[in-house]
Amino acid sequence: RGMGRKLFEQNAVLRNALEQTDSIVQKHLSRSLINELYNINQPIFDDLLITHPAIVAVEIAMYKVLQSMSVKPDYVVGNSLGEFAAAVVSGIWSAETAIEAAIEQAKAIVHNNITGGMLAVIHQKTKDVEDIYLKHNLFLAADNFDGHFTVSGTVQDLDAFQAELNKLNIQFLRLPVAVPFHSPLMEGGRNGFIHYM
Repeated sequence: RGMGRKLFEQNAVLRNALEQTDSIVQKHLSRSLINELYNINQPIFDDLLITHPAIVAVEIAMYKVLQSMSVKPDYVVGNSLGEFAAAVVSGIWSAETAIEAAIEQAKAIVHNNITGGMLAVIHQKTKDVEDIYLKHNLFLAADNFDGHFTVSGTVQDLDAFQAELNKLNIQFLRLPVAVPFHSPLMEGGRNGFIHYM
């Protein structure tokens, strides 16, 4: 919540891009993306129906700002929802298609009641604790960079892993998400999303 607020207030290009996205979200969800991002004062921002399109919308809007400055990429790459924005930047998708896809993916996840979470391990090589997270039935979600990786799984398995990390004095951060993104536990949400695509 609040991502890009200063640019939204100060940059007409970003504001215009988010306003266009807002109309798409309102058409599909009868909710205002801009209101959800900037006018609600609640610390928790975990409603996938809004967070999914919000992430993609801000990424696309940031690209529009760079584009207005005559920045043109030679290559694009994206991870997770970043792939949706990368598809827009590369000309494969329109912004509307990317936002609609983000909404439909979120609906598929919510509809299939996929729950769990994620935990980032900090200052520790993946291989050093691989046996531990595998023992707790967790999945490597992202090996971000040397000494920083993220695992996904059920809340119960993450709680047990977290307790063991505490005993071993290993630094971690429990991510504020209620879904085990980037894990096989997400498979249940594929059907609804594939039918959209």
